[in-house]
Amino acid sequence: MAFPKKLVSFLIKFVLIVIIIFAVIAGGLFVYYLVTLENAEEYVPDDFALYLKVDSIRQIYDNVLDLKAADVIFSSPELRFIYSAFLEFKSNEFFKTELFRQLLDRSAHFLITKDFSPVIIFDPGLLSLGTRAFPLLEFFYNIGDLQIKKIEKGSITIYEYKPAANQVFYFALNNNLIFLSTKEEHILKLYEIKQSQKNVKNNEELSALSKKVSQKGFIELYISTNDLIQNTIKGIPELNFLLRRINLNSYSILSFFVSNEELYLNAYTNIDVPDETLKDLLSYSPSVLGIIRYLPSNTNIFSTVKFKTFKHMYETAIYMKGAQIEDTFKQVDEACQFLLGASVQELFFDWTGSETGAITVGESLDPIIYLKIKDKAKFEYAFKKIDESLVLDTDTTLVLDEVRVSQIALPGFIKMIADAFVKGIETPYYLVIDDYIFFSMNPEHLAKLQNNHRQGKHLLNDEKYKNVTKNVPQNANVFMYYNFATSMPKFLGYNTLITKLLGLYEKGVFSVRFTDKEIRINIAAAGIAGHKTRPFPEFPKQLEHAPVSDIICKNIKGSGTVDLIYVDEKNNLVIEELFSESGIKAQVEGISVPLVVTDEISGSNDIFVFSKSGTVYKFTAEADPVTPFPIVTSFKGSFNPIQADGKLVFYSQGEKALYLFTQQGDIQKLPVKLEHDVLSPPAYLDGLLAFYPKSFENAVWLTDIQGNVKSGWPQDGGGISYCSPVLFKDQNNKVLAAFLTQAGQLNVWNTAGQSLNGYPFEFDGVYYADPVPIALGSGVNPGLAVLSEEGIISIIDLQGTVVKAKKLDEGGDKNFKLAVFDFDRDGKDEIFIYGARNTIIGLDNKLNNLPGFPIPGSFRPDFSDINYDGKYELIVGSFDKNLYVYTLDK
Repeated sequence: MAFPKKLVSFLIKFVLIVIIIFAVIAGGLFVYYLVTLENAEEYVPDDFALYLKVDSIRQIYDNVLDLKAADVIFSSPELRFIYSAFLEFKSNEFFKTELFRQLLDRSAHFLITKDFSPVIIFDPGLLSLGTRAFPLLEFFYNIGDLQIKKIEKGSITIYEYKPAANQVFYFALNNNLIFLSTKEEHILKLYEIKQSQKNVKNNEELSALSKKVSQKGFIELYISTNDLIQNTIKGIPELNFLLRRINLNSYSILSFFVSNEELYLNAYTNIDVPDETLKDLLSYSPSVLGIIRYLPSNTNIFSTVKFKTFKHMYETAIYMKGAQIEDTFKQVDEACQFLLGASVQELFFDWTGSETGAITVGESLDPIIYLKIKDKAKFEYAFKKIDESLVLDTDTTLVLDEVRVSQIALPGFIKMIADAFVKGIETPYYLVIDDYIFFSMNPEHLAKLQNNHRQGKHLLNDEKYKNVTKNVPQNANVFMYYNFATSMPKFLGYNTLITKLLGLYEKGVFSVRFTDKEIRINIAAAGIAGHKTRPFPEFPKQLEHAPVSDIICKNIKGSGTVDLIYVDEKNNLVIEELFSESGIKAQVEGISVPLVVTDEISGSNDIFVFSKSGTVYKFTAEADPVTPFPIVTSFKGSFNPIQADGKLVFYSQGEKALYLFTQQGDIQKLPVKLEHDVLSPPAYLDGLLAFYPKSFENAVWLTDIQGNVKSGWPQDGGGISYCSPVLFKDQNNKVLAAFLTQAGQLNVWNTAGQSLNGYPFEFDGVYYADPVPIALGSGVNPGLAVLSEEGIISIIDLQGTVVKAKKLDEGGDKNFKLAVFDFDRDGKDEIFIYGARNTIIGLDNKLNNLPGFPIPGSFRPDFSDINYDGKYELIVGSFDKNLYVYTLDK
């Protein structure tokens, strides 16, 4: 039946009225939004240490926070609390969703104040219409973990939020803007800036700077120049003299691009040079590099300095050393006239061009010095005068690989000139190629340089070189290229932010262009650095007291930062966040080893500590003791307990019995009857318990978790042992047991007590370290890694065949132990050898050394993705009171 026309008409009118009402409301809200719209730049003070304006926070999040560079930037002590907050965000599943990324697609202003506190001004756009209702929701401020405190400061309302015990954030809502900081006073200052108008919007100097840098970067940073120098450049002593003689602009601008494969930085600042001598020396426009056509493809480092003339360059070097130019030049000229009958101008400065520098090739650190020849006739005249001299020795007879290499003993006055740039050049060999002369103390370097040039093996043709230099101008006063995969240039040894960042990449270039009015710096880096295993930024870290147990790295508090759990030399159980400067402590008895166990009922992470005197302690994640602990038991002298089905396994020497100890402190004695002491920890897997009572009976036992002996057991282990049995699974998910004697007999049984074919296997040597199962690839049976006291490590498969064996270069030690971990998730375990001489050796499953190993560390290493980048870090403590953290990558 058709609807009546009146009903249809009514429905249409009703819908239209609803639409109109919503349109009016939406329009009214939009008008309200426009009328109350605030300009964020009016609140940004112009006395910052660093100011970053971004059109989209998502761009920063995607391009910086998920990078290795973020670890370097934010893990410094001043910014570590920010880093902890970032890790809190990254660990939360919501912040990994696309919805969160969409919410981040808004503009923001980031400030680092003079006291290195962060301030963020966030503009959520039209979404701010929703945030304006926040003051009406005061009832919800203190529900559950949400603890928000309202603070009234006159007409300004500020909110205090504590997401964690050691973190406090303050925020305020101002129409369409959200202010966020770690200090209340910085929020208040934003309102003061709006009133005083001393903001970035009204600062003409800042407005002019943005046109001075490349637009390649996705970040533009405005920086207080003095703060920039204090935290980066002043760490390089060579620049101190220059900085004392120029007046720097208040601000500098930096355009920045970074990814895991590439870094690009372009910085600019205006300067004023009141020093007339320095002003004259800096007034020069250099040409494009010429030396690049002669550099061999295996160049490790080359650096070039260019000035008006080489004489200007020499005078600058004298001046920057604080000496008088006229006096030094006069001494050199008098020596030259006396010895050779010609002026230093004729013998040196008339033929030298405006380009000089140094090269290192391959893995050698011996430099090749080069000079541009601007006048060949005057060059030949000068060397003829030197050759005719009776006081100087020259030799032109040496021929290497069909290249004639000459040698000259430098006179003292020439050595004075050379010493202004590089030390140790006294009787160099030299070679002329076209318009360049090359000097080296090693003639083979010069012969290879010439032959590489003849064969066309030039760095200029290298694709990686082209990639790293494509955005860097080469008409610079100072230009440096380095190949970090081969050797570290000196300037990367300085402890500055930018040098730490450059160390993450394989190749890089550094270009400085300056005049008496401006300084422009370009830095680029590309590729992944050759030594992939490297210390995590700001580590090693000195601990208050040396650890005496393994350091467990686990997020037991549920925050974004992993926690460290260990016992120190003062018998303190220490629980501290990885990036914290201090932790919480609880006193325990004797040298103990902590064990983290998840409570079966509450799901909380509890920490058990066992003292050799037989006392069992239990603590919460906050180091609070749990009732009725500590409990004194009969387990005196027991091995350190292991976990089995949520219980702890102990041994009582007095009763010669194994015990199960529940998380609530209940004790259950296992019925298996033992006549000898179990000195080493048992192994547990899938309800099975394997253990070895040390005796001449050599019996190895296998029971279920209730202590019932399995059929076919015990088995004869073949001799006395210091090792524990090992339980593991083959590719068919069947449990196997392995046992190694001190004399080197390795046994592998199935759960019925039957030896596998090829076993027992007899190794040579003496063995103290437990064998460890090692994954050799997905779908393949595991092997066993075995280490002798003599330092021979072997991998044997389940057929009794030694797959690989190697004598360790670092030598053997009875205290070395084995651990395996697949840190690159390729289905193949890597091997880590630890426990002796504060050394950890790292090997892949083919027994090749992992890059960067050996590394310092005393205890069993632990592994965790501490920065949520999908890759593991190695964390280990040391007797030298250091905590070491390494980034692992092959």
